[in-house]
Amino acid sequence: MRPVSLARSLRPAKTLSYEAASAAGLRRARMSASLVFFANGFVVASWLPHIPEVKERLGLGDSLLGIALFSMAVGSVLVLPVAGWSAGRFGSDATTRTAGLALCLLVPAPVLAPNLGALILALLLFGAANGMLDVSMNAQAVLIEDRYRRPILSSLHGLYSTGGLAGASLAAAAASVASRSRSVARTPRPAVSTCTRIWICPSAAPPAPMTLRPAHAPRHLAVRPR
Repeated sequence: MRPVSLARSLRPAKTLSYEAASAAGLRRARMSASLVFFANGFVVASWLPHIPEVKERLGLGDSLLGIALFSMAVGSVLVLPVAGWSAGRFGSDATTRTAGLALCLLVPAPVLAPNLGALILALLLFGAANGMLDVSMNAQAVLIEDRYRRPILSSLHGLYSTGGLAGASLAAAAASVASRSRSVARTPRPAVSTCTRIWICPSAAPPAPMTLRPAHAPRHLAVRPR
């Protein structure tokens, strides 16, 4: 009887365990990429409902607001060569993590900008982080799709759109609640201040409203027949 080789007998088990580990790693990689695409759309869209508030707070016209918003696109375009170099030099996964963290940290910057110059700078950096993340996460998704053996990019881009819808809706709802609370907080102030003045100094009470009345009651004219 021919003896069975130990290496040959263990080879199928090793192959199966390697394939199972590879499949589990691919699933985790796809879940991570899905989360990144969703978060990118969520973060970028969460800034959009704040544009009217920033415009009103800084007193910007349409032309100045357009220049400020255009700086975001300029930042995205200028960073494209750097994003490609970084993905090739450090890897698309490391670039994705760095750009995603920078994008999340830069979200409050345009909302809290004190003037037009700070707003342009904040949107320039915000657009640069978004452009770098766009390049690196798509490069990472292409690598995952190549090992997945079936198309997955369409589902990832669908998650980006879903994240954008969720981010814009949540930010709009939060801005609506905040503006409503500010209006409610501002409403009682005149009444409270008036009551306080009356309580502390009664002589400072506002005079009673004047009512105009005729000096003499109108006479009723009666026409008598002749």
